[in-house]
Amino acid sequence: TIAALENGRPATAADLHALLVAHLHDLKRRIARTNTDIFKGFWNLDHYARPSAPRPEEACRDHLVDLMRPSLQPLGITVEPEGHMVADKRAD
Repeated sequence: TIAALENGRPATAADLHALLVAHLHDLKRRIARTNTDIFKGFWNLDHYARPSAPRPEEACRDHLVDLMRPSLQPLGITVEPEGHMVADKRAD
């Protein structure tokens, strides 16, 4: 609990959930307000670099993982995409 109150590692699953939700809200604001068009990483682009259609789920997931890692790594939290298993099964 002390570590969580000092902005350290989460002590419980509920702490981890709250921390991830807070980081996702911060990331949402960053994506919406930055002038480098981070949001385009989630979209297929036409030849004018305009969003044309959402990218596939796995591509978006990987982009989100890359965006979240830098802020969570200092807290000792590893962000990994789901694993691919035999027979094209997935594991979270």
